Order: sequence, then C-alpha cells, then structure tokens
Amino acid sequence: GWLEFLAHVSLRQDEQFEPEAAMQRTEAATVETLIHAQICDALAAAAREASARPPGEEATGWLASRVASAVEGGAEREEAVRSAWALWTGCTRQAREALRAEGLAMASPLGIRPTEEEVERLCDAAALALGRGEVPHADLVARSS
Repeated sequence: GWLEFLAHVSLRQDEQFEPEAAMQRTEAATVETLIHAQICDALAAAAREASARPPGEEATGWLASRVASAVEGGAEREEAVRSAWALWTGCTRQAREALRAEGLAMASPLGIRPTEEEVERLCDAAALALGRGEVPHADLVARSS
C-alpha cells in the first residue's frame, strides 16, 4: 500500500517528482520481489520433494537468479526450477565428496568435531563456489575452503 510506496520513493533536487513514474517503479519492484519469493518457495518445495535440506540463503538467492534468468530467456518456471535444483544437488554432492576426501568434515587434529550445521554451511559454501565457477572442479574445493 502507501507505506510500501513511500518507502521506495526517492526525491531528487534536480528533477520534479512525478507520482505516476514513481508508482510504476514501485509496482515493478513489488512484482520482482513477489516473483523472487515464488521462485524461492519453488526451490524449497523441490528440496522437500527430494527429502533434502534446502540450500542456505546465499545459495537460494543465486539459484533464484538462475531460475529468473532462464524464465526471462523463455524457459518454463517449473523446468528452470528442476534444472537449478539438479545443478545444486550435483554441486553439493561433489562438494561433500571433496570435503570428506580431504577430511575437513571430520575431526580436527585437536579432536574437535564440527557440528552438523557447520559441516552443512561449509558444504553449501563449497557447492556455491563450484556452481558459480569460482573453483574449476571439486578437487580444489577442499583446498580453497
């Protein structure tokens, strides 16, 4: 409503305020926010359907932007979500295998074991690096984490 509209209005001294233009910008931002939320919900549903833990917030945002780009390019949203989820599960599988191979998810030399939540965050970060192409393959994930 009006409160949201006012939160998005920015006034500039060098140009005159045009309410219709401001309303159009606000409506576009609201639509983008709604679409992003729907895509995030679809990704969470894909995780539930696979009986998997949903990706973290940063990874969900990255996956949602991939889905949105695919939809803007003409793909069906459901197919774009399936494709993004398949990419994510592949990256997390590779990251988990690489981390286990390096022993990073196991006990440290001091005998301190990371919590399952810490292991999952590390796996998310490694999978995100793989998905973004920040590391060329899973063997380098453990070494760069």
